Amino acid sequence: MMWVSLRGVQIGERMQQVLLAIQYLAMAAFVIGCLVGYFTGNAPKPPAPALDWFNPLLADGHGMVQAVLLALFIYWGWDTCLALTEETRDPRRTPGRAATLSTVILLITYVAVTVVTMMYAGIGDTGTGLANADHADDVFSGLAGMALGPMGWFLVVAVAVSALSSSQTTILPTARGTFAMGIYKALPKRFAALHPVTQTPTFSTLLIGVVAILYYAGMNLVSTSVLSDSVVIGAGIAGITTARLLRQAGQNVVILEARDRIGGRMWTDRDAGFPVDRGASWIHGLIGNPLTPLVESLNIRTLEFTVGAYQAGGRPISNFDANNEPLDTRRTDAWLEDASMADELLADAIAASAPGTNYAHAVERAVAAFDADAARKRQVHEFLHHRTEEQCGAESSEVDAHGLDEDIIEGDEVVFPDGYDTLPRMLAEGLDIRLGRVAKTIERTTAGVRVRTESESFDAAHVVVTVPLGVLKAGDIDFDPPLPETITAAIERIGMGVFNKIFLRFPERFWADGVYAIRQLGSPSHPWHSWYDVSEISGEPMLLTFAGGAWGREIESMDDEDIVDSVVTSLRRMYGDAVPSPVAHWITRWGADEFSRGSYSYIAVGASHDDHDAIAEPVADVLHFAGEATYGAEPATVHGALLSGHRAAERILGRTVPLKTLPGTQHAPR
Repeated sequence: MMWVSLRGVQIGERMQQVLLAIQYLAMAAFVIGCLVGYFTGNAPKPPAPALDWFNPLLADGHGMVQAVLLALFIYWGWDTCLALTEETRDPRRTPGRAATLSTVILLITYVAVTVVTMMYAGIGDTGTGLANADHADDVFSGLAGMALGPMGWFLVVAVAVSALSSSQTTILPTARGTFAMGIYKALPKRFAALHPVTQTPTFSTLLIGVVAILYYAGMNLVSTSVLSDSVVIGAGIAGITTARLLRQAGQNVVILEARDRIGGRMWTDRDAGFPVDRGASWIHGLIGNPLTPLVESLNIRTLEFTVGAYQAGGRPISNFDANNEPLDTRRTDAWLEDASMADELLADAIAASAPGTNYAHAVERAVAAFDADAARKRQVHEFLHHRTEEQCGAESSEVDAHGLDEDIIEGDEVVFPDGYDTLPRMLAEGLDIRLGRVAKTIERTTAGVRVRTESESFDAAHVVVTVPLGVLKAGDIDFDPPLPETITAAIERIGMGVFNKIFLRFPERFWADGVYAIRQLGSPSHPWHSWYDVSEISGEPMLLTFAGGAWGREIESMDDEDIVDSVVTSLRRMYGDAVPSPVAHWITRWGADEFSRGSYSYIAVGASHDDHDAIAEPVADVLHFAGEATYGAEPATVHGALLSGHRAAERILGRTVPLKTLPGTQHAPR
């Protein structure tokens, strides 16, 4: 394009006309293809056009920045027109008309193409939705083939042609500006030299062209280093909460996520046509839980589903004894009384336990104090043991006696019929999330912090590390200089549990209607002991069971078929041949997941709630940690992770930030 500019403005004009024609032909074809797809019902996610699309009051800070950049691009064209005033046929009228006309045409083009693209692709953050971070930087490449079929390449070529046009309009006006400065002796005389034939400011054009080449080359070399106010590592609920609050405060924030999806341990699998939450499933307690008003403000559907090994006066549970015989009403009531008494005795045993005592010791003391026959003692012992596996993902001998203190938050529990990851996906809208970026090194520098991945580096004033505790314990991220001993010791003391889920979909229901759970009592030799009916969530006959602690780690080395056979065998001991073979299954292996290395944290023997908070202490006021394992008041919970992200954002901003502002203006109630 520098050569074209040197050859004269007439050649440059003809070149621009050709390039402009290619671009508008491609855009017209794309718009027609999108409209045909929309009106024939073949658009991937066709929303109805809405007046809200044109409401500037609903735009967040990121949208306003994009609007300003578009305005600057329009001004770029205006500047080019006016810079060539003396080279037009009618210097008094042509430049002004051209500048005004180009502005109007660009505005109409931007609005028309944007509206049609929104109608065709949708505005969601999954699939083709324009808010999907996976293709936010290159929307046309993803939609070209869908809208134009085999001619989709033409649109991609047009985008490349647009870059050529922009290069020429960079050189032309700037060269004319330096030429004028040479005429008025603001720059050396050489800048005022004209080519005798083409009447082009030769030296100015050459210099600007060379500078542009060097600039683009330099930007390409340093493009792997991104400067931000804050870098957040991990796009789970803690990281997204931190980033959104910082973004709403006007910061430039980048989230680096190692996975190919957001949500972290909030992972909803929709491949079967209905949501299967492989990770987090529940809001544990609605009363006083920050998730409750947040979910309500976002209009996310929930379904009451309070879990627990026993529920006096609650949903019906089919209980079976150690001999696989169902418990009648009398025996069930007796069992509920035993379980309630066991909890009271356990609370006394925990209160009397010295620091450093394991949970198994407290359980043994509670069972010993339980005045009952051997069979009832065995049932209580098994119940307390398996409950520890479910709550901590660890054996009772690994958990500190005070590691299962009563939860602060109470009330019913709920699940998400549309999938739990609906929450992080909605909160992530508009955030700069880079997927597939595995943080390798975090360096504290004189200017702040530098995060290095395998191929990029990101510099920022602050970094917030929200990776799971298992990743920190494994040393997968190098810290330079090393973390303070107070943090590394706390990381080592806290345990990372393994709690895996096994979903089984059956061809038909074999358990009684209205039964929300199946429970086998007093069989510590049987690893499968609790099954939950999740049919209401999936719309299919489905049961969910768990494998925690040592058994949870063991199944990770087993084949899916062997795991399914083991679960079905346990069910058939109770229901006999009425149990059909499952038609589908979903099995998690969180311990083997390289980006989590476990399910959630627990207070291991010798650790305390204070260790969770110790990890979160800022380092040099530039390095911060967040995540469920850093929130001592409510570890191992989604709301704990959310609150830790809120805390990290407040520490960086140095002020209080109301959590109710988290949804942002795009999700504000109307």
